[in-house]
Amino acid sequence: MEKFTTILWIMYLQSAIYRAEEQPMSVQIPIMNEVKSRIIGGSEVTPHSYPFQVHIKMFNKISNVASCGGSLISKKIVLTAAHCLDGRPSLVAIKLGKHVFSKYEKSEKLYFTSTYRSHGGYYGKECKKIYPTQICTSGAGPKGACVGDSGGAVLVDGVQVGIVSCLKLHSEEGDTREHCMSGLPTIHTRVAMYKDWIDRALSDPGFFNKGCTKGSNIIFVLCDIFILLAHF
Repeated sequence: MEKFTTILWIMYLQSAIYRAEEQPMSVQIPIMNEVKSRIIGGSEVTPHSYPFQVHIKMFNKISNVASCGGSLISKKIVLTAAHCLDGRPSLVAIKLGKHVFSKYEKSEKLYFTSTYRSHGGYYGKECKKIYPTQICTSGAGPKGACVGDSGGAVLVDGVQVGIVSCLKLHSEEGDTREHCMSGLPTIHTRVAMYKDWIDRALSDPGFFNKGCTKGSNIIFVLCDIFILLAHF
């Protein structure tokens, strides 16, 4: 199992906002193929019953880099897994109000961002170790997280306790694609361990004026958590 020491990122969303009643924006984002079911052993929830969950896509100049989930933790801040930034995206798109990714929905809103701030606690990868900053789930049966689930919320009685962070992939013979393995634990970041830092992000007016990176000067860092600041 891989362990990514936690870091928080902050992104400032630009003012470009798309709503159903408005004329669609002309944005050069590649068209994605229909999204197939990925959650191992998962079941569909009532549409929009978890309105704080968001869909995040990272793009470079050519194609899609990654697709992740996230949680809206205030009117302007989203919490998600920063290892989604592995591909050094030049554009990050955040959708709220989504239920079915493969089709347009009147409830959806689209935002873009380009500025981050990190927690600063990243020290590299360490293997085969579990830390108090992590939670393991889905160790029994054909259930677990898969590609695209990163950054999503782990909920207990409606309270977010974790962020999907690490999972095991494998390649089948004759197939170059990586597949998710069932019956193995999924590793999540334990949100409570970083509550003080998150509280500062939510309450300090000058918090986002320090250590941010904008536009093409994005700094690439592997981590378990990052925060997005949105100009809604």
